[in-house]
Amino acid sequence: MLYRQRMANLFKVLLVVLLAGCSEAPDTNKASEGGAGVAPKIKLIQRTQDEVLGTVFTPVDLNREVLVEKISFSQLQLDAEMDAIWGATGRDDAGNIYFGVSSHGGQQGTSELFKYNPYSGQFKSLGDTVSQLTKLGLAPSDVKQNKLHSKIIAADDGYLYFSSFDESGESQRNLTLPTWGGHLWRTRPGSAQWEHLLATEHALIAVQVRDRYVYALGYWGHELFQFNMVSGEVKTVSVGSDTAHVSRNFLIDQHANVYIPKVRETGDGLSYASLEHYDRKLNHVTSYIMPNYVSKSWDGYHGITGYAETQNGDVYFVTQEGRLYRLDSTTGGLDKLKELGFMHPKGNASIESLFSLDGNQYLGAVARAKGQKKAQWLTYDLNLKQATATTLPSIPSNRLIYGSVTRDNEGHIYLVGSHWQGRKGKPTAWKISI
Repeated sequence: MLYRQRMANLFKVLLVVLLAGCSEAPDTNKASEGGAGVAPKIKLIQRTQDEVLGTVFTPVDLNREVLVEKISFSQLQLDAEMDAIWGATGRDDAGNIYFGVSSHGGQQGTSELFKYNPYSGQFKSLGDTVSQLTKLGLAPSDVKQNKLHSKIIAADDGYLYFSSFDESGESQRNLTLPTWGGHLWRTRPGSAQWEHLLATEHALIAVQVRDRYVYALGYWGHELFQFNMVSGEVKTVSVGSDTAHVSRNFLIDQHANVYIPKVRETGDGLSYASLEHYDRKLNHVTSYIMPNYVSKSWDGYHGITGYAETQNGDVYFVTQEGRLYRLDSTTGGLDKLKELGFMHPKGNASIESLFSLDGNQYLGAVARAKGQKKAQWLTYDLNLKQATATTLPSIPSNRLIYGSVTRDNEGHIYLVGSHWQGRKGKPTAWKISI
């Protein structure tokens, strides 16, 4: 209760700073005082489609062997608590790759951001969440932020955006929020000087960016936060959810519209899901029924586990059991959302990644199918609506494998996860060449 009161007071202070900061435009080269309400005088730069999407499109040769290189973290002096990368990948416009490493339990309770040079193989630590909060004077020394779970996304203002959150004290059964809530951050590529943008009582699990808008998704209830990088204004809307369901990702399109899953329970104990569409003003546009987005236990369902956008603006995504969907950029009607069936040739398979390979016809993902001892690489042909599966001998199927979108300038694909032995895990990453 003491922690909860302290954080409630912190949120009130930051809200006052936020409202005051929206009328002024502080120096963007300095960390914002109070950690909220940044209203920078900036110009949005013109970037290529690949840069905006945080990926690279390359031609696909179905006859080429899929090569896997394990990325070693041995050069890093990681704290023993650091045990996983939960899909927290990204790139800057120069092609450097970023990883957010999370922890589980322990005393420090922090998460750390790393820059990876794909040519030299060298890592650089850009700092950890708890140290950043305490350095900025935004939280007491015993604050925790053990998850840096979101994508690290390069924006048109030259910054990288990402979020962190705490898990201590939360309860899915009672929908109790975590003790220390979540935070929205940004930093210049390669810089260890972070800027704090927003503190919330909700855990901020995912981030999306398009144009001048930064969106962060919080649980419980799928609370959506919007930060305007030009004005510094923050808006929020409660998407709502009748259960403890938390989607690991949400979606954004080329017009900065966002799409978020919502679960409703009926009076007879059944439930159904929809995809809620909001425009850039956070007006609710419509709801799309999500066929086969179902679970017997919503608190353990990962929801949208991978996503990718093609050059024509279509957005594809997969769910935990490997069902593939498309958001059609050419229509705004109820037919906008289409289910394409299972992505894996044999049906149900755990798929928690997705990549648009050539920006047009082919999607790629890693699958962990039941009964398979090794993970498999899937190449899905959107014209034929079918995939081919290639075994990845160096990746056991019991590894946790996540990641979407992120590719370096050579087109290499980055997948991340964790290798658990007993109760201890180690962060893991792979570079895939296709």
